[in-house]
Amino acid sequence: MSEYRTEAEAVTATVLAGTDPTYLETGVREVLLHRDATGQPYLIDTETFQSAPARTRRDVVVEDVASFKCYWARQETDELPMAPEIWANRTTRTITAIFNPSTSHAPAWGDHTCTLRLQLSPEWMAWTEMSGQFYPQVRFSEFLEDHLADVQAPAAADMLELAQEFQATNKVTFESSHRNSDGTRRAVYKDDLKASGGKGAIDIPERITLALRPFVGSPRFEVGAWFRFRITSDGLVLAIKLDQPDAVLDAAFDEIGLQLTELAPVLHGRVATEGHGLQVFTTD
Repeated sequence: MSEYRTEAEAVTATVLAGTDPTYLETGVREVLLHRDATGQPYLIDTETFQSAPARTRRDVVVEDVASFKCYWARQETDELPMAPEIWANRTTRTITAIFNPSTSHAPAWGDHTCTLRLQLSPEWMAWTEMSGQFYPQVRFSEFLEDHLADVQAPAAADMLELAQEFQATNKVTFESSHRNSDGTRRAVYKDDLKASGGKGAIDIPERITLALRPFVGSPRFEVGAWFRFRITSDGLVLAIKLDQPDAVLDAAFDEIGLQLTELAPVLHGRVATEGHGLQVFTTD
């Protein structure tokens, strides 16, 4: 039986028996096997001296669907030896295309990838940061005015009027609240600055509906929210509480994955960069 375990070991041993550097054919490029002054063997990969690399090795990161599709189109995927794969991971909210994937019959390095790393949209971050937090009337009304374009129902004009009412009643004393027959809630106040001690009320909707883009470049999704208020010793405080924002993010992510099925089937799971290239090791 041969003392060499592999053909490569046998070739290496044969070359090291001589003194001149030798080119080894590796299938895609040449490697120079040489020895230094002390006799220690080392390899020189001649690829770095060529006009172009033997194959593409890139880990590209893009931030929107349009860029992902553009990079995909540039790869001329119909000409690739193996059809590219697309992997979607809900946990990290990333979608990765592998342009040189492995199969059981055709191993490959899996080190040419493009990852879509979705970015939360500014409006999504603004509303989620505010969600569940109570704010004084003026600050709350200013937020509403700045984000009227995101409100689907009630109508923008009604929400603007409500915001203006919050500002106009900043100095009054709120005394009580009750629910109206139409589902709105009425906050009753007394204006101490008026000699007559005039009373008034603001009708506040119980719920509102928003139309938000969860990710940059994604379509808008309908998001329900509770409209809350409290009467405190410091006056009226108000809050918006979004309904299941994580579920909306998942739905938006799945919608983007569905868009990308026009390129290739989308597999759900994760990919790792340990070892040689990317290897699939688990699924959602």
